[in-house]
Amino acid sequence: MSEIEWMIGDSACTAEMDSSEIERPKVKDANSAEAQNSVFRSLKKVINSSYTQYELFMKLCSKLDKFFAINRASLALYDEENEMMSITHIQIKNEFKNGVHLNVVADKTLMKKVMDSGHIYVRDYSETIEAIELEKKILIDEDSKSLAIIPLTHGSKKIGTLNISSSSYHAFSILQSHLFDYFFHKTSEKMSELPQ
Repeated sequence: MSEIEWMIGDSACTAEMDSSEIERPKVKDANSAEAQNSVFRSLKKVINSSYTQYELFMKLCSKLDKFFAINRASLALYDEENEMMSITHIQIKNEFKNGVHLNVVADKTLMKKVMDSGHIYVRDYSETIEAIELEKKILIDEDSKSLAIIPLTHGSKKIGTLNISSSSYHAFSILQSHLFDYFFHKTSEKMSELPQ
């Protein structure tokens, strides 16, 4: 047992704490860092081996699915000229729907807000997301418990968003780690260079 002292207001208080309680967060942080590195290394490999946006989307979904049990994914490309989010590729439960093309007026969409913010959007209990009805049908289904919308921007160029949902709760919080900022930057850079 070790003694720990802390301040509450102007008075000092003393308490005893089991030393194993002190070590637990460090172990958890080490495991979290190891998991983050594993996910990051795995995802990084797909970036340079893709030759079209669709191929990059498919490879990213396959890798992400191994970690997060993805039940739905989509790639929404921003059409600045027409102010539209153009959903060009969709994956539903490991089945890729090629040739899908849906246009949603970008102005009111959650995807556009996330893209403009430049910060990943992660939510649990995804049925409560603030999105328009058509967008909800694209992003989630009745089995979705977690949602991540990843902004794809490169410099001043707004490319779109990568949208993934999982049937597991708290599936995507790891993606909010700063470790993934570089990965998202490189993904966006690659997306901006590739044809559809």
